[in-house]
Amino acid sequence: MQDGDLAAKDALQAGPGPEEQRNSSAAAGGSARHVVCTLGEGSYLLGIAGLVNSLVHAGFAGDILIGYRGALPSWVEPFRKGASDTSFQITPDVLVRMIVVEGDWHLNNTKAHFMADIAERHAADAELIYYLDSDIVVTHPWPAFAEWAMQGVVLVHDIADSTMSPHHAYRYAWRDLAAANGYECRAVTGYFNGGCIGFCRRDMRFVLAWRTLMDAAARAGIDMTTMKDTGGRLEFARRDQDVLNVAVMATDVPLALLGFEAMGQYPWVNTIIPHAINFRKPWLRNYIVDALRGFPANRTHLAYWRFVEGPLWPFTPAQIASKKRQLAIARLISLLHVRSFRDL
Repeated sequence: MQDGDLAAKDALQAGPGPEEQRNSSAAAGGSARHVVCTLGEGSYLLGIAGLVNSLVHAGFAGDILIGYRGALPSWVEPFRKGASDTSFQITPDVLVRMIVVEGDWHLNNTKAHFMADIAERHAADAELIYYLDSDIVVTHPWPAFAEWAMQGVVLVHDIADSTMSPHHAYRYAWRDLAAANGYECRAVTGYFNGGCIGFCRRDMRFVLAWRTLMDAAARAGIDMTTMKDTGGRLEFARRDQDVLNVAVMATDVPLALLGFEAMGQYPWVNTIIPHAINFRKPWLRNYIVDALRGFPANRTHLAYWRFVEGPLWPFTPAQIASKKRQLAIARLISLLHVRSFRDL
């Protein structure tokens, strides 16, 4: 474990007392600084534009920090604050800051380091920090997200292994990784998605532990240049997400948990962060071809196209109109022809 992480862990492990928790919870309300962060490169930057727009519509006020590789996306240029500035004033209440992510790790695997870096350096005065994947949009008012983070680290059950037993076979390797780095584990039921993590500063030890464990997994031979690998150790095949679940076991932070229906993965109820997990991403998908194959555009894809018309414009009005016509045709086809995943 790194010296800095040890010091932070020692200082934070006991957690705040009741009075400190009440003060921190009050600070996380309307007057405290809120930060959302995300990561993207290539076409995923188109997804980030939808995420930013959705946060504006949800009433978010604060900084959105975007870790990226490659060229700056063109959709931020109209909002640049200065010729050499990488800050962009999207609305009077929302500032976007673009941050280059170095290294050769797959961008997905840098989440813990990016979040910890934001909390320690880029937004050291932020009381509340959320990470959201670039293929997510927010459809619920932001104050609710802040309220949940006051109760504990916000996580969402994954659609796979959502009821994972505390005795699941993978957890033995996860406990070994935690123990080798000085952590004792608690019993946890469930497996959590890496697309949404929210926390108040009092629970920062969770992200510090996740960062430490990611480094430890890399030293143990897990290839962090890949997002997934089912050909090696299955316990760590999902890389950042598996180690996220190790961090849940290895820390004593309170949790505020949402079911996978929050990501739009269950019909019609409780969708608050539609997460376009299945199929190609919305900005790449041919919906008519998929509809003819029997796979309709689900609500997570429809939600993305609700948030592409400002304040950021990742597509031209003509491109958006064309895509919406395609969606309408695809939805009509899907009234007559739908295939079950069991048919595959």
